[in-house]
Amino acid sequence: MTLMKPHLSASEQMATHFLIVAVTIEILLVTIFLTGGMLHAPATIVDLFDLDGERNIPALFSSAQLFLLGIVFLSLAYRTKQERLPSPPFLAVLGIGCLFLSCDEGLEIHEKMCSILNNIHWVPRFKDNHGAWVAPYLVAGLIFLIFSYGKFLNMWKTHRRQTAIMASGFAIFLIGAAGLEVIGHEFLRGEPSLSYFYQLEVALEEFLEMIGISITVYGAILLHR
Repeated sequence: MTLMKPHLSASEQMATHFLIVAVTIEILLVTIFLTGGMLHAPATIVDLFDLDGERNIPALFSSAQLFLLGIVFLSLAYRTKQERLPSPPFLAVLGIGCLFLSCDEGLEIHEKMCSILNNIHWVPRFKDNHGAWVAPYLVAGLIFLIFSYGKFLNMWKTHRRQTAIMASGFAIFLIGAAGLEVIGHEFLRGEPSLSYFYQLEVALEEFLEMIGISITVYGAILLHR
């Protein structure tokens, strides 16, 4: 007896293929990062795949994912004029925010901000004067969440499955970007006896960030149905 496979729309097929490819790449990047030192790979190769580094392959991949997510949201904002989708300004701000984070990932904007914020002593930061940029980013995110809460609820009512997927992906991203980042900077970074645990923390942190954005892109593509 032949089992009938459920028919998938073009957007569902595209979203599924994207997610499979993205997660495969992310697992590969984490594996290379964790095994590079043990295999005594050349320093140039280790730096090229260093998840804790900047301007290398993992950073480029993360930047590309955020850029794609921004384009998808901006495309949805344009389509909203013709179809029953969430508020165009809400989607446009999401898109612009993702494009900014994409540029930030590639151009290290937050690192440049630290040189300015380090002179403002009341700004919260991590141990050894790291991470002064985190507080302003969190404040900006909270302000956006407060003002867009109603828009989010409307999207939840009309597109529950896609919204749940995107919210789950973003929550996973925040666990890595905020939660594990704090643990790494406050308790593991700079401690020679804990260098192995710091490497594991970085691998998990970056993996959660990457897969969180992948899931969010997956949900956003499904909105194009």
